[in-house]
Parts: sequence; C-alpha cells; structure tokens
Amino acid sequence: MKLEQIRQAIEVYNTGSINRAAQALYLAQSSLSSSIKSLERELGQNIFVRSQSGISLTPFGVEFIAHGREILKHMAAIEQCVIWERRQSLGFNVAVYFLFFASRLFTDLFNEYQDESVTLNYSEDTRSAIVRGVSEGSYEIGLLTMPDMRKPQWLELMRELDLEYVRITSERPYVVMGPNCPLQNCAQPEITLSQLHGHPFITFPESHPLFASIDEEIFRRVRPGSFITVSDRGTLTSLLSQTPSLYLAVYHPKASRDSDFFPGVRRFLLRDAPFSFEIGYIKKKGQALSFLAEQYLESVKSILLD
Repeated sequence: MKLEQIRQAIEVYNTGSINRAAQALYLAQSSLSSSIKSLERELGQNIFVRSQSGISLTPFGVEFIAHGREILKHMAAIEQCVIWERRQSLGFNVAVYFLFFASRLFTDLFNEYQDESVTLNYSEDTRSAIVRGVSEGSYEIGLLTMPDMRKPQWLELMRELDLEYVRITSERPYVVMGPNCPLQNCAQPEITLSQLHGHPFITFPESHPLFASIDEEIFRRVRPGSFITVSDRGTLTSLLSQTPSLYLAVYHPKASRDSDFFPGVRRFLLRDAPFSFEIGYIKKKGQALSFLAEQYLESVKSILLD
C-alpha cells in the first residue's frame, strides 16, 4: 500500500466519483480505477461499493477512510517539520573580492529571506584571504576576480588546497580614476599602458606569495609612480574621489550599471593590457553547495552571462 493510494481513495470518497477524483488528481480515469482496485486486492477488502447510482463505502471502507485521513494528517505534520528544520538551518557564508554588484545581489538575497530564520555572512577580502578562508571552511564559496596571468600556477595552488575553481566569465581590465587625476581629460574611452606610467596606484595587499607576485608582474608593466595600499572598499572609493590615484578593476556593463563609485569617478578601458580578469568562484572540491549558495550563484551568473 502506497501513501498516494490512500490519497486517491480519500479523493474518490470526497468527490463521490472516480471520474471527478481523476480530474482533481490530474489522472486518467482508467489509471485511478486500476490503482484503487490494486489497493483493494492488496488489502483483501473492498473499500467501495460500485453501483449504477454511484460509489459508497463498505463498512471496511469507513474505517479505511477514517484511518487514512489520520495518516495524511500526520504526514503533513512531518512535512511541515522538515520544512521548518530546513529553514532553521539555512545559512550562507560568502567572501568576495571587492565586486560592487556582488554586494547588491547579496542584499537581494537577504530581502528575499529576511522573514526566515537564516544566517547570512558577506565578507570582502583579498584573494589570499578568500582562498584560505574557503579552504579552512570559514566560507562556503569565494567569488573572485583573477588575472589570467600565471593561471596554471594559481589553479595548481587551489588543487593543492582541495578547492574547485569555476570560471564564469572573462572581462578586459579598466582603469578607474577620480576628478583629481589629469588623465580624466582623455577624450577617448580607452587608455594605454604608457599613459599610466608615473601615476599613483591603489592596491590591496596580498599575503600569499603567488598572488603578490602576480600583482607585482602587472605593476611592472604599469610602472606606477607610487602605491597606496588599502584594506577596504570604502577607503578605495574615498581615495579615488579625492586624490589623483588610479585603480585597476574589472568592469561588466550590466553588472556595474548601478554600482558607480562616486560622482566624477570614470572608467577607461586599458586597451593594450597583457591580461584579462576572470570572474569565477571557488568551493571545497566535491562539496555540494547549499540552497542559498546555489541561488546566489544563479543570480551572479544571470547578471554576468545575460
């Protein structure tokens, strides 16, 4: 005897007709009739009396329907418990490499589940800290922008840490500058490496030697005049708006359309950049993602790949 057969028998009793019950259950009448007869054969008792005037319950059928309703009531209670426990255990920890659109999508996720019992955590950090945090289990996923320079080496590092990297898209680098930077007066929407020589640059400190060496390789091409090292996005945006400094960033037209830094801050495509920025995520190898992580990544992919 299957739970679905109990539901079917109760629906036949409620509607008083196999035909109407079949319509309510979106089944063919012949399929429902066959299922009820199979149930009666298994039980060795008739549940219904079939006559020209319709269907009625046998004495056994009266008992069957009463107990069947109790079974369905208890099953519904169990299902509600499962849903409640699932909601109670909903949690999501993500670390992001300073992507404006990522925080907006995280806000959307919170707004959707603000009435649920969920635990959400969003952190912005360097690539070194994100890779370490996901490896140690502090974060479920890490959303990264990675220069494609020396990609075999940083992929090997992630494999050594038992991490899986999933590339989402690749974008050309942009140079971001504020109103105090003389390069703001460029008439063209693109800029070249030679135009960047001697200008101050903002950067985030990388503690892992590999990521630090990749940044050093990039800046050997850029040849900045000086460095300003910051640890948070707020200071980055403040410096861009108030100093002549520059920042190398990834830019995606759709994802970044409502994530401007400050009024007066502009972006220029770095035309002859020897690298691109990949946007992707990392997670523990072989680990299934939580419901909220899957939903968050779907929103990230939809905005980057649409």
